[in-house]
Amino acid sequence: MISLIGFNLILDNALHLKTHLTGQQLIKQIYELQLNSPIDQKIMAALAQSKGFMLTPESPSLVFKNLIKPELEVFSYKTLSIGLYHLPTWIIESYLFFY
Repeated sequence: MISLIGFNLILDNALHLKTHLTGQQLIKQIYELQLNSPIDQKIMAALAQSKGFMLTPESPSLVFKNLIKPELEVFSYKTLSIGLYHLPTWIIESYLFFY
């Protein structure tokens, strides 16, 4: 049982690092595209969504409201810093965890 819990904690950490790396790559891409005008917000939102992120948090259903809260992470690249929301890794990659 302890090894199962330990494996799940290691897996969660690895998947969170993967999410962080994806966010860093996304911020670099946005910086290189020089997306900063209000019109570009739609493009940024589409890019973020394609990588599993959100610019603003979505409200989960009332049933799961306290269980599933989007996490905010601030990613930076050179002079650009953007806060992106993402669902917890154990929700997105739940099929990988042992219960």
